[in-house]
Amino acid sequence: MCVFSISWVSSKQIRAILGQFSEAEALLIKAGVQPGTLDGVLLDLGCSSMQLDAPERGFSLRKDGPLDMRMDGDRYPDMPTAADVVNALDQQALASILRTYGEEKHAKKIASAIVQARSIYPITRTQQLASVVAGTLINSE
Repeated sequence: MCVFSISWVSSKQIRAILGQFSEAEALLIKAGVQPGTLDGVLLDLGCSSMQLDAPERGFSLRKDGPLDMRMDGDRYPDMPTAADVVNALDQQALASILRTYGEEKHAKKIASAIVQARSIYPITRTQQLASVVAGTLINSE
């Protein structure tokens, strides 16, 4: 975290805009920013390890928490959680997601294990998912 003070900048000169990078132009226009009037831009384009490690965010596989994994869960509450996805999609769709976005070479085995595990109990916690995946990978080695 970087904290500093710029005493020569007034609050009227700084504007915080929340949105997706792909919407940047539309967001700036909506905020009334005219072309050629920006002197600088500060962008937060990623996530920090603190965000990923916070159990309540549902990303951490080391600390148990709800299986959420949404970056903007508060902003988009109707967006499906990771628990919704792993408990609803069929084996082929899960394998496709794991292969495409996770570049996982054991995608089919993991997807099969998820489908088998969720037939016994819904997967709602990060540690549940981690355990299913770890069991699959241990047996694959």
